[in-house]
Formats: sequence, C-alpha cells, structure tokens
Amino acid sequence: MLEFYFWLGGEIYSLKEKGNEGSSLYQKLSNDLVSEFPDVKSFSVTNLKYMQYFYELYVSPQLVDSEKKSSPQLVDYHKMGIFSIPWGHNRTIIDKCKGDKN
Repeated sequence: MLEFYFWLGGEIYSLKEKGNEGSSLYQKLSNDLVSEFPDVKSFSVTNLKYMQYFYELYVSPQLVDSEKKSSPQLVDYHKMGIFSIPWGHNRTIIDKCKGDKN
C-alpha cells in the first residue's frame, strides 16, 4: 500500500507543479477515489496531502542540465526501507520533517 501512496503522492506533486486544478485538486481527487473505492478509508483530503509530502520527503531533486531543471534521482526506495515503515510512523516523520530542506 505504501508504494501506491508514494506513487499517488508523485502524481499529485506533478499535477500541482503543472498548476492543474488549483486548491480543489485534493477534494476532487478524494471524491473520485472514494467513489471508485468506497471500502477504502485512506483517501481523505488530509491523507492525500500526506501522500504528496511522503513523495516530496524522499525524492530529492538533482540538476540535470544548464537550465537547472530538476528531476528525481534514481534511488532504490526498497533498499532505503521507506516502504517497511508503517504509514502512521511515516506521517509522524513527515510532521517532524515538514519544512526542513536539509
């Protein structure tokens, strides 16, 4: 499930970077996912934001050309062990690290 959260967080991040949907993105996505998967309780607006933060926390940009465009580094996230940490613990880590760019 954490791999899906990470992937979805990346998709949300990409949509926000492109300027799509504005502030209604989370609510629209939440409504769509809840409608598609009514038995899954993890698609609240708050949890979707955490999924984006989860993605942002572990993907560090690197310079790829002289125009200073950034792209995620190729990293083996399984070796890092991020998917073995329970979601509740990841949310605590996110809360502690939010805004810390180091």
